[in-house]
Amino acid sequence: MANSYKTVAEIASINGEDFSDGQFSDVLNDAPVIASIPAVTSSKGNVHQYRKTTAAPVVGYVGDGVGRDLSKSTKIAVTADLEALDASFAVPVHVANASNAEDVVQGELIEHLAASMFAFESQLINGTIEGDAAGHEGLANQANAVASSQFVNATGSTADVQTSVYMVRFSAMDGVAAVIHPEITVGTTIIQDMLAANGKSMPHYYTPLQGYNGVQVGTNYSTVRIGNLNDVTDSKGLTDDLLSAALEKFPAGKQPNRILMSRLSLGQLQRSRTTYSPTGTPAPRPTEYEGIPITVTDAIIATEAVVA
Repeated sequence: MANSYKTVAEIASINGEDFSDGQFSDVLNDAPVIASIPAVTSSKGNVHQYRKTTAAPVVGYVGDGVGRDLSKSTKIAVTADLEALDASFAVPVHVANASNAEDVVQGELIEHLAASMFAFESQLINGTIEGDAAGHEGLANQANAVASSQFVNATGSTADVQTSVYMVRFSAMDGVAAVIHPEITVGTTIIQDMLAANGKSMPHYYTPLQGYNGVQVGTNYSTVRIGNLNDVTDSKGLTDDLLSAALEKFPAGKQPNRILMSRLSLGQLQRSRTTYSPTGTPAPRPTEYEGIPITVTDAIIATEAVVA
């Protein structure tokens, strides 16, 4: 895709005296998951490594004069690769100077930061399965097969109309966490010649905006994916029974503390609860399940392939 720059007409249309000062947008790029997930600094640049115990030592009681074989715990090294997220931007100098150049650049910076947070959230959830193939792995990568021990199958079977719900344990010490190195950094804005749409050079206010990020999934039991949820029919949508099946997969001592879902799945859950109402009164909008808070995000798509 070619570079896209603001024009004088756009600047004039958003800087007129007759406009309200409110913040209005049709863009769905809020990042509520990023706002709530713990973050850790990468252990080694764009590669994050940590140790995970995969087997406990064997111990046991012994009788008088009876020995036992000694044992050990088993640990493995886990590597999570970070990938570069770029949100750098440029504004033609003559366009910015048609208004207040500093305000124009600052406005673009705010929009690009919001877009980068949403891109990070989308990649953290969808990974390389339904996200950006050039990005890092995410929650979807952890359970992308019906046979996975951490997958609950809602049995939807129509191609490209599926969605997922994730039950996760957020924890910087032993669960799911965002990994950064460094945080997305705003560089110094400079004037730099860049190519315009006609292929000729033209001065721009250029602002670099980059950072490496990834995700840490502490153990195999840190997340469960409820997949093959159909976005067309409620009969294959989210229910309390599916949430119960997901919760059952977490160890007793390390319970989940967040459920991530789309607006679609939240609506399906609410409608499924309404069917149990003896009076037919609509169920209240769900905000939790068994005390586990629900976070609704537009980063979970409703066009997933069927997980086989």
